[in-house]
Amino acid sequence: MVLVLVVAACAPAASVEPEEFTTRLSFEQAFAETINVISTQPYPADSNGWIITRSDQQGGFISAELTYRACRFLGLGCRDETAHVSIALVRRQNDTAVNIGRSGHNVARDLAARISERLGL
Repeated sequence: MVLVLVVAACAPAASVEPEEFTTRLSFEQAFAETINVISTQPYPADSNGWIITRSDQQGGFISAELTYRACRFLGLGCRDETAHVSIALVRRQNDTAVNIGRSGHNVARDLAARISERLGL
């Protein structure tokens, strides 16, 4: 039994191929719209709101995080959780390529979906 756990722990993690989408917005418009969405995204009352942790318009990269309190049934076992969203934008001839990465938290999923919607992905 212990040997099975050790072997499973050493197995390589599954890799995920990122999906690239394109928007008809210019690079500048897509970057500004993404910043606007992050800045205006609703957040849980027990959090500090979405914070842009890195932003590089030249490189086309934006990273944001949100720390909130997650509690189990009846408030037992509360702990702080941090959700992450990263957006990479690449200038193309007639459009802008967009790649959105996120953590598995619901709030990260919601923000990524809102960014996708606003960029028309």
